[in-house]
Amino acid sequence: VIDTARLRGMLAEELGVEPRAVDAYIIGEHGDSEIAVWSAARVAGLPLAKFPGARNLPHYDEMLRRVREAAPEIVKRKGNTSYAIGMCVRRICEAILRNERMVLAVSTLLQGEYGIEGVYMGTPCIVGKGGVERVIELELDQRESEGLKASADVLRRTLVDLRAKKPAKSAATETAT
Repeated sequence: VIDTARLRGMLAEELGVEPRAVDAYIIGEHGDSEIAVWSAARVAGLPLAKFPGARNLPHYDEMLRRVREAAPEIVKRKGNTSYAIGMCVRRICEAILRNERMVLAVSTLLQGEYGIEGVYMGTPCIVGKGGVERVIELELDQRESEGLKASADVLRRTLVDLRAKKPAKSAATETAT
């Protein structure tokens, strides 16, 4: 939710439109391997590339870099990103409690979507009273598809690394044994 909102806000500001007019998603890992789905981005119902002023946008890679670096920059300035995270959690909870069936970019277990199995990743989902009720699989171009699979590999390697590490024993554990 958070990086998708940042991307939409950035595009809206650059194009001079209301953020609600922008339909664009960040998918994959929340971090350096996340993917902006430029091929599916739309503004006021038009493909992003056809929207007036889109030719004047910064390069897509530059915009994605700015989205990725937003959180570290906020942490550097004020110490944390709790406000933005809190707003996103509130939005997800509202969608569940009100059974809104809202399309939100949230992490969920992929079970074959995008050709990826067994990895929790961010992707658009219908969120309602049951939490994630359905995964929305976006059509990706080849570069985006390859990037998303690389992002899944990053998450798989991280999980393997975490499982290989033994948790440190705490003083409470030492006392109990």
